Amino acid sequence: MNYTIEILHPAFIDLYWEEMIPHIDKVVEVSNYEFTADSIRLRALNLNSVMVVIRNLDKKIVAVTTAEVVTYDSGLRSLLLPIIGGDGLYEWGDEWFRMMKHLAKYLNCTELRGLAARDGWLKLLKSRGWNENHTVITYQLNQE
Repeated sequence: MNYTIEILHPAFIDLYWEEMIPHIDKVVEVSNYEFTADSIRLRALNLNSVMVVIRNLDKKIVAVTTAEVVTYDSGLRSLLLPIIGGDGLYEWGDEWFRMMKHLAKYLNCTELRGLAARDGWLKLLKSRGWNENHTVITYQLNQE
């Protein structure tokens, strides 16, 4: 694989923020402004979510995602993936997907859930078992 995927320790978020912000800004623009770049940063700094970065062989950040556990009133636990922005999805996407499934299972979640996915992301994710629910996409971990 020509990429590395890492969960960024909160102490390093501000150090790499300028390199992450172009990827995050693209997602904010297509999210109907449900969140801001600053709110994404603060959620990660306050340990409400984790920031995941994808780096190429030159160690340049080419994509940023976030993940957070959401427990609904019914008791359903989802690993929510509200931010997925960057380049090279077809090269690193499968490894990222495996990593998010492992993280979700470790955190006792039953599904992965994504929001505001663009058509290109939907095409790839649907081919890997994701389902579209309105504008929310989900992957049931028990289907493996």
